[in-house]
Amino acid sequence: MTSMAQSNSVPKPLNPTVDEYIEYGGPEWGYYMTNFAFTVQTDLDGRYVDTTYNIEDDFQGTYVPLPNADQITATYSVYTDFDKLYVFTPELFAGESIELPATEIPHKYEGMNFDMWTVHFPTSSQNPNNRLCKWRIGIQTHYYIGEEKNSSDIIYWNVHKWGDLNEDQEVDVRDVTALIDIIMNSTDNYLADLNDDGAVDVRDITMMIDGIMNEPPF
Repeated sequence: MTSMAQSNSVPKPLNPTVDEYIEYGGPEWGYYMTNFAFTVQTDLDGRYVDTTYNIEDDFQGTYVPLPNADQITATYSVYTDFDKLYVFTPELFAGESIELPATEIPHKYEGMNFDMWTVHFPTSSQNPNNRLCKWRIGIQTHYYIGEEKNSSDIIYWNVHKWGDLNEDQEVDVRDVTALIDIIMNSTDNYLADLNDDGAVDVRDITMMIDGIMNEPPF
């Protein structure tokens, strides 16, 4: 579906939840895979819900369904790192019965690489030739009624600690020292290129210091 302006007449979807992120494979296997599972929110009867939904009310029988729930068509989008919208390409997702390339996938679509609420990416954050993400992956739900659209927030799963170059589970001055060492001795380090400009340089140090001072985006 094409991008459309947000609509006040379409309910805002209740934020999805991320349920699982699993990477497997590697150079010794000859392939990389990632399973990314999430939940698009519905009520106990499978109807789409908005931000006013409360599951306790549903259990108690006091929840009032959305009056236009049966008119809603739902899709989802995937984002990586710095809110980069993921594009599902026919090269990577060959054999699917939906039109690709696409940035939105129908909520209940199932295919070779898709189950309902799960995407099987034929790559991972560890794949040096086609990385899925650097440090996080996100999911967003979209509701359509006719040509009008409304979207949830983007909900992220942190795959790696951003900037934790020495892998001690903290982003601190020791990582700045490690980054300076990388700059002095190598300019080809994907994880250290924090601003994604294709180079490891002083701008990445500035970004890391900002993250240390202002809480890194975990």
